[in-house]
Parts: sequence; C-alpha cells; structure tokens
Amino acid sequence: MIALHNLLDGIRAADLGAAAPLWNFLHQPGAFPVGGLLVIIGYPLIPWAFVMALGFAAGTLYEWPAADRERHLVRWGSR
Repeated sequence: MIALHNLLDGIRAADLGAAAPLWNFLHQPGAFPVGGLLVIIGYPLIPWAFVMALGFAAGTLYEWPAADRERHLVRWGSR
C-alpha cells in the first residue's frame, strides 16, 4: 500500500463535493471547516497506517546482528 497509494493521486478532494473531507482524512492532506473550526489533515490515514505497520514489522530487524542488518537495509533502500 505504501508503494501503490500514489495511484489514487488522480482523485482530488475538491472533485468529490461533500465527500471531500472524507478523502482528506483518508488520502490527501488538506483542510476543511467543521462547525466554526478549521480541521487540518497533515498526514492522512491510509499512508500513515501502513507506514506505522511497516515500522512495527521492521522492528524485528534490530534483533539481527548489526552487520547483517546494515547490509540488508542498504540493499533494500537502494532499490
């Protein structure tokens, strides 16, 4: 989902009318009024949840020996 969520970038919140705040909450940063307050979505739920899950899953890498961990992280990061 982290790699593929940008496929949804063609869908703009402004094009969704009344559903725009929901799209801001799920995928696109933005701001919208609720009552008299301005709600600002800086990091939407879909990418945030998957980045958090990846971080949780990657935590076990830090139980590996340092040399193995570094070799794998550099290889994965350079792809």
